[in-house]
Amino acid sequence: MVNRVMEAKEFKLQRQIRKLPRILYTETPGVFTKHSTAEIPARLKAEGVVAPRQPNSELMKGYKHRAASLAREDKPGKFAGQSPGDCVSRHLQRIEDHYDADKSFTILSTRVHRARVFFNAPRTVYILLYENFYQQIVRSSFPHCDKKELVDKFKASCLVWVEFTSPSINSG
Repeated sequence: MVNRVMEAKEFKLQRQIRKLPRILYTETPGVFTKHSTAEIPARLKAEGVVAPRQPNSELMKGYKHRAASLAREDKPGKFAGQSPGDCVSRHLQRIEDHYDADKSFTILSTRVHRARVFFNAPRTVYILLYENFYQQIVRSSFPHCDKKELVDKFKASCLVWVEFTSPSINSG
């Protein structure tokens, strides 16, 4: 009975020692190059302290890329001289005039963007109208004859878009 208890304690101690941090012998102790030329004290060398190295350039490029993608741009929207509602109404008017598409259903609606599919009465033409409220972008797709194909292309991000720009941007 005593031997099993002692064996269990020894096994537990080995597991705990395994979890402790270990010295990595792949890096050799050296001289602090960036901050000073003082050598690492012997007591720290014995504990496995190594000189600081240059950061991994590939890792830092990845950090910068991800940070840049999160940055907010404070420039005004594409339709600075007019409200986004004017552009939406222009798109809607064009869709109604050219394709007689006056019925619609929504496939995406969030605080950031909305996507609506417009179609005509005989259901022969389907056009997707996409609005991005944050970037103030309004686009419509080319007409499609199949609703499923149009929605699948939108989900796969491979639609060809028709986009109007503000007259104030073109004249400047």
